[in-house]
Amino acid sequence: MTLRRTALWCGAGSAILLGIAALAMALAVYRPQLLRPWVQRALTPRGGTASLAGLRLSLTPPALELSGLAIAGPPREGDVLRLDLLRFELIPGRLFHDGPWLRHVEARGLVFERPHPREAKGPPDLTPLTRLFDIEDLSLTDARLRVALPQGDLAADGSV
Repeated sequence: MTLRRTALWCGAGSAILLGIAALAMALAVYRPQLLRPWVQRALTPRGGTASLAGLRLSLTPPALELSGLAIAGPPREGDVLRLDLLRFELIPGRLFHDGPWLRHVEARGLVFERPHPREAKGPPDLTPLTRLFDIEDLSLTDARLRVALPQGDLAADGSV
């Protein structure tokens, strides 16, 4: 196989991959209902259930909106997460530089409940909370948190 033929095949393969990526992005923006079952399946925990009422994606500004989200963990754990609306806008340039990479995050009707405490194997790991510092503007409305811990129950209600 000659160098010219190899370059031709690499160019054709790259064009096909870019075409598939463009088609997938166009489907996600203009026909999100086609992607909703896949997103719903991706959000379903093992042994649990998930439902998603709406999905919307926009390119300018880059934003994703989920509505009517309900995730329930396996019955023995009983974890429940419900969201009326979750919308976040990205700052694409910040993915490669320092600073927050989410411009705006809005969550309405957030409910998280864990009725049974999990086994404690040391102090709780709070490193996922550091992701909150990657958000420029956080809007949390009508939120409720109920978590059973080995030391007692943790409950919080309110808005930010």
